This record gives sequence, C-alpha cells and structure tokens, in this order.
Amino acid sequence: MIPLVFCVDDDSIALFISKINLKKSNFCQEIISFENSFDALNYFENQIQLPADLQKIPNLIFLDLHMPGMDGWEFIDVFAEKYPIFKENVLIILLSSTSNPAHKIKANDHQMVYALLDKANVENNLNLLKTLPKISAYF
Repeated sequence: MIPLVFCVDDDSIALFISKINLKKSNFCQEIISFENSFDALNYFENQIQLPADLQKIPNLIFLDLHMPGMDGWEFIDVFAEKYPIFKENVLIILLSSTSNPAHKIKANDHQMVYALLDKANVENNLNLLKTLPKISAYF
C-alpha cells in the first residue's frame, strides 16, 4: 500500500467517493484531502518548516484539473517552483471530467504528471495504477 495519498478536489462528493474507492481497493494507508489547491500548497509550506525527519509528504497526489481559484496546472507550477525538494518523491495523477485531447497531450508532455485519468472512472483505474512502474513497488 502507498503510505500517504492526497486528494485535491473542489467537489466534496468526489472527495468522499475517492476516499471510499481508495480504502476499498487497499490502495493507501492514509488519505488527506483538500477542497482547493491553496490549502494543499499551504500544507507543503507548513511541512517545509519542519525538520526532514518530521515531514509528512504524500507519495501520490490525485489532483482535480478543473478547480476555481487555482486549477491543477497552476498547482503543479507553484508546487514545482516553491517546493522542489518534494517534487522528486511525489507522483501527481491528474483527474479530469472532460476528455479534452489537449489535456492529454499536455499531461503526457509534462514531467510532473505521472498520469491523467478520467475522474468518473478512478475506481477502475486504481488497479491499473497498481501495475505502473513507480507505483507497483508499493503493492
């Protein structure tokens, strides 16, 4: 199991469903959720102030692509710029409710994005994620 997963989504129902699916599939030990990108980035700001041995950094972030205020792409840019110390150890899985081909191309080309998943089919994709190279070691 993955030790710690973040879920960042402005839809509280989607967060609730994600937590259920993650627990049901034995995907992770702990889930921390945020309803916006600002709160998630604030978490990292708090962690960077701590000694390295006390920091609690997620192994994986499920990140909604479309959120008000700061969308998933903007979150990734700020995260990479402000917290480069963490970005090597955090995998980002983008979630989208649209099948915009431009998003898929951008996700495939972006070094910080490990995968782009259809938000409606996350439950089905968790088993697929377990087989991917950077994730399979946890299972």
